[in-house]
Order: sequence, then structure tokens, then C-alpha cells
Amino acid sequence: MKYIGIDIGVSGAIAVIEDMKILDLIAMPVLQTTKNKKEYDMKKIIDFLKKYKNSTAILEKTQAMPKLGTVQAHQLGKGSGIMMGILSTLGIRHHIIHPKTWQSKILKDCPGNDTKTKSIIAAQRLFPNENFLRTDRSKKVDHNFCDAVLIAFFGQKHMYE
Repeated sequence: MKYIGIDIGVSGAIAVIEDMKILDLIAMPVLQTTKNKKEYDMKKIIDFLKKYKNSTAILEKTQAMPKLGTVQAHQLGKGSGIMMGILSTLGIRHHIIHPKTWQSKILKDCPGNDTKTKSIIAAQRLFPNENFLRTDRSKKVDHNFCDAVLIAFFGQKHMYE
């Protein structure tokens, strides 16, 4: 069974894993609409997910947070709706989980308090041969790539306990 982990957000990522192997890992497909604004590239998202119709997708639940601006909160909600619509249209099973749910199981043994750093540590421990760089020119590990992989891993290990 293949599991798709979706870190929603225009800086997010989509990962596909099966039996502790990362089959596919991409940055969230987006279109640059203005210098500082990006929109979801729905056609590319659909084309990507069509390859994995017999999979189970895991999406992070989105919610407004105190330090999140209204534009960011709207964009996250929009992304969540787009993903649920695409998954439903393609007939891909999906579950929505709260970030604390997967983080409490997957990140519990990682040092520190910052979930981004803990996510990187956990992903590198579980998948030591993956570099988690957003591009070939990147020098830093992308926590969004790590989150997408860990969300998929959570689905694989914990959704049917």
C-alpha cells in the first residue's frame, strides 16, 4: 500500500512512500502569479496524484493560529479545500489528521522543542539516504519535505492500528 503525505501550503510538499521507501517527493506545485504571490498549480497537482490513485493520502488539518495572519490562514484553508477536492475527485482515500497527532508519535524521541528541527531529525533517522533538499542548489534540509514524508510514514504505521 502506498501512502501520500501532504504538507499543505504553497511552501509545502507531497511525498509518496511504500514499505519504508520514498517513491516520490516533490515541492508543492505552484504558479508564481506576482513577484511575492504564489497560487496552487492544480493541474500539476492532479497530474502528480493521478499516478497514485490506489493510495491513501494523509493531510494535515489546517487551522488559524495566533501568529498567523489572515491572508496566510485563508491561503492554508484554500489549499486544504483544493487538496480535499482533488483527492475526492480522483477517488483517493484520504484522512485528515491534526499536526499534534502525528507529531506526538513520530517526533516524541527527538531532542529539542522546535518541531521543524525535530521533523528534520526524525526524517533523517528514518530515511538516512534521502537528502531532503528542495532543489539541487539548496544547502539546507527543507522541513516541509521532511513533514510530508513523516505524515506519509505516520499513515503507513499508525492509521490502521
